[in-house]
Amino acid sequence: MASACDYCAKQVKDEEPFVKCMGFCEGVVHMRCTKTGSLKMNTSLLKIINECFNMFWMCDECSKLMKVARFRTVMESVGDAVDHMQDEQDRKNSELRDLITENGKQLLLLSKRVSSLTPTANKLGTPRNKPTPKRTRDSNPVPSKPLVFGTNEVASASVTCIPPEENLFRLYVTRFANHTTATQVEGLVKNAIGQNELVQVTALVKKGVDPLTLPNLAWQLRL
Repeated sequence: MASACDYCAKQVKDEEPFVKCMGFCEGVVHMRCTKTGSLKMNTSLLKIINECFNMFWMCDECSKLMKVARFRTVMESVGDAVDHMQDEQDRKNSELRDLITENGKQLLLLSKRVSSLTPTANKLGTPRNKPTPKRTRDSNPVPSKPLVFGTNEVASASVTCIPPEENLFRLYVTRFANHTTATQVEGLVKNAIGQNELVQVTALVKKGVDPLTLPNLAWQLRL
């Protein structure tokens, strides 16, 4: 054995009896080095310790640690935390196994619902869809059907040209009383900006809405 004894620091040979610390260090100690007072570890005593779950042997250093009340309390808390984590992991594993079993049942039901009556493409006697005919190129295609025109003469007055819209400056004013008229707005704007040629005044009201029902009005002026 390649390990060295924690007490005498000598190498522990394979033919030499030794004991492993069951505390925290897991060190290896010769049995001849384990004498503490009148008690010395031997093979029979080690067998008894191994057979009893509530008995274990620790080296001197681990025994000193266990005599410290704070350290012992911390180790007990760690053990409780590990047990709680193990219980939680077992519960999660159980839930995961149940989910896997349930999903397996659902997949089995789906596989049983697959209809086998639909024939495959290889078993069809004739193809369902006819193949698309090959495109033929002809230098003299068939002319399309001519348009049918009426017999009456076209009146010259039916064609009317709309003059292009004049590019005007747009001015927007708002928060007028709902009973204000276009003439009043036009006069107010003329006096305010010194403009005498006002082209158009339009109230910005949604179609079908009575202006008197609105709290105020907005106007568009094109100059």
